[in-house]
Amino acid sequence: MGFRVAHALHSRHTHMSRSLVRSVVLLVSSSLLASGCLSSIIPDHAPATTDDKTVQLMLERRDFMGSGFVPVSPKPFASDLEPDRFVQMYVSVDAASAYRAVTPDHDGMGPEFPVGGMVVRTSSDASGTLQALTFMVKHEPGYFDEVGDFAFGVTTPDGTPVAADDGTLLWGKVADCAQCHEARASSGFLFGVAAAHR
Repeated sequence: MGFRVAHALHSRHTHMSRSLVRSVVLLVSSSLLASGCLSSIIPDHAPATTDDKTVQLMLERRDFMGSGFVPVSPKPFASDLEPDRFVQMYVSVDAASAYRAVTPDHDGMGPEFPVGGMVVRTSSDASGTLQALTFMVKHEPGYFDEVGDFAFGVTTPDGTPVAADDGTLLWGKVADCAQCHEARASSGFLFGVAAAHR
């Protein structure tokens, strides 16, 4: 009889403890959602942004390799721009259908590339060691009309912006990037990835 009473009390105490833990977890989760802090717990679920500091942090942490982005090719492929380099393209989930509709050997575009949508290109040497990152991110209309309001950037593997020969950072309204992308106006200023590399 004493064992049954003790067991019943233990079961009731365990049930109350579990209920209390569930209540605390729900309370904390609700608070995090309400305050917008959930992205600090799950950063790769945060949407792409046009804010420079957030973009730089995302590149530094390589969040573009997380669930908020998708690789456009299954593996790196030889670069057309840089000898002895292999590149891989990642695009934010919200912009994936727009980016996948474009190929470098065909003019035309699919859905509109959304504001905040982002493309990240990794550049590695033959051994697979990451050498540089380049990106483009869509801003609000009026940011850089000549190239569809995209900002561009070139960084080291840790997300630090690279400087041009004249000392200006290759970040934002980068003239060299814009010059190439202007020719792709009919494709939403995008090059995409060739079918052979998808």
